[in-house]
Amino acid sequence: MAKTIVGLLIGIAVSEGAIRSIDERAEVYVPELKGTAYGRTPIKALLQMASGVAFREDYTDRTSDIATLGRATLGQEPGGGLAAVTRFNTRNAEPGQLFSYASSESMVLGLVLARATRRSVSDYASAKLWLPLGAEADATWSIDATGQEITFACFNAVLRDWGRLGLMLANDGQWAGKTIVPREWLLESTTTRVGPRPPEDGSAPRRSFSRRTTPESPNLLYGYHVWLQSGPDRQFSLRGLRGQFVFVDPGSKLVLVQTAAREVGFPEEELFTLWAALRSQ
Repeated sequence: MAKTIVGLLIGIAVSEGAIRSIDERAEVYVPELKGTAYGRTPIKALLQMASGVAFREDYTDRTSDIATLGRATLGQEPGGGLAAVTRFNTRNAEPGQLFSYASSESMVLGLVLARATRRSVSDYASAKLWLPLGAEADATWSIDATGQEITFACFNAVLRDWGRLGLMLANDGQWAGKTIVPREWLLESTTTRVGPRPPEDGSAPRRSFSRRTTPESPNLLYGYHVWLQSGPDRQFSLRGLRGQFVFVDPGSKLVLVQTAAREVGFPEEELFTLWAALRSQ
């Protein structure tokens, strides 16, 4: 769910001109990444989890890349997230070609956001989201040893404020008569698109969703750091690792928030069934 907040903040930064274009590479804003695989990756590909950089997100394996990133950030290693993302420097595909969920992409986006806005991510989130939404409680964001927010996770807020955020998204970025997130950005972030994808056998391209699903979640696609649900109507969700959810249906202005602290790999069928039943009524 923290990842989606990062995606929203990137959109606000684009609208304000702090980020000139999401087609620019990360190294334009974070010179320390110059010459690295992530540095050469466009912001758009990072938003889509499609950098092409090899990263293994296996929460059950302490030798996986996400464990390495966690130790560097949550574990307060001196170099923090910036030093950590430079370790992942093998490219499996060109940017924008292959969906592969990787928390490192969100960490890079957080670095880009901080440098582009010249503010901490927390300060920017407070000014652009939390205060305009009239949040009823403080939110917190864990930081690494350098003071950089751990933007792939660790954003903490109360349920009713998650609800406020969801209702703003259901109203295409509007809240109390004001634009919080640009409507155009939200539509681009949360609308599925169909585009050509070259088949592996070299034959003529077939038509398929350009924002890719995963074997574990075949009914979901991915937008700009937000999960999209397939179907005729636009609907999307913020999804936490341990069962936290914010479902959003802009058509009916319906929002469902669930906080949780389940084990990794929790079953989702009951919650998705509940959401489908609520939408049908």
